[in-house]
Amino acid sequence: MKTLPFLATLALAALALPAGATDGTFHNAAGGSWADSANWQNATVGGGAGSAVALRASLSGNATVSLDGDTTVGDLSVEDTNGGHTWTVSGATLAFDSGDGTSSTVDVADGTTLAGSSIANANEVVKTGAGQWTLSPSVNSATFTQNALVIREGTVHFANGNYSGA
Repeated sequence: MKTLPFLATLALAALALPAGATDGTFHNAAGGSWADSANWQNATVGGGAGSAVALRASLSGNATVSLDGDTTVGDLSVEDTNGGHTWTVSGATLAFDSGDGTSSTVDVADGTTLAGSSIANANEVVKTGAGQWTLSPSVNSATFTQNALVIREGTVHFANGNYSGA
């Protein structure tokens, strides 16, 4: 009987993500509600501390993803596979929490812009990718706790100016 290897594999899989973390890819090029599973690949709504979430589609124009309530992600990857368009996250607060105290990553692909409303962080947030991350006028550099924004690539635009990475 092969029950023990199966149980061991199941136990390891449970350790891979923090409790409540669900990886997912939002793929509705028209945008829509974050909470609507129809907007997500395999109907799996991503989110939770430690999760890896992507906004990825071939946009024909700008798309808005509406947060119906405060939402937490571990890492966020954003890409318009056509290039040149903006994914906007609006509504409630988008919080970054790696789930294990390490850095969260916001990766914005070249030719893509991520625009957002209110943000929060539980740990350092690292901006990667050649694309631009634009934060609304209500967000400024003081929004991040403990000066925890690191810009490795691309640009982060605050209402009070642009900051570029190395």
